[in-house]
Order: sequence, then structure tokens, then C-alpha cells
Amino acid sequence: MDEDIGGNAITRVDTGEAYWWLSFTDPSGPARHRWLGGMLVTGRDIVQAVENAWRLGVNPGGAVLGGPVSANDVPGLIRHYGRLVTDEDEL
Repeated sequence: MDEDIGGNAITRVDTGEAYWWLSFTDPSGPARHRWLGGMLVTGRDIVQAVENAWRLGVNPGGAVLGGPVSANDVPGLIRHYGRLVTDEDEL
């Protein structure tokens, strides 16, 4: 797996996918309980990243927000790849 650090995000050359951070929220939940968790996943775009999260069984409900992860941030987040992080202290 070769990686190209073009722009701000790392893109996997073999698949054209980038790393994405997804945050799951419940906008109607109580103020201190709106964040349901987050995860690092790959995808060509936000839609595929969300679909990949669902394929991995991560869909705690609510809304999902996400964005590409900069190359500098991937090493610190890679331990969260493919799993839901629900403890803010773990980030």
C-alpha cells in the first residue's frame, strides 16, 4: 500500500481512498450527551467513508459529520481505525 501525501490528506494510491474522521452525534440529545462517538475510516469521499463505517458495523445512530484527515494527524489517530471511540478522554 503506497500512500501519497498530496494536499493535506493521505491518499492510498492503490485505491484512491483517503482517511476520514467521522463523528456521530445526536442533535436532540441532552447537551452533554450529544456526541455518540467518532472513528477513523477510509473512503474516496464522505459518502463512501460513511458506507465503510456501516460495513464495519459502526452506526450508533443520530447524524454523522466528517472530513478528510490531514497527513500530520493520521499517526495520532490510526489506533482508532475501524472502531467507534466513545470516550472523549481517549482522543
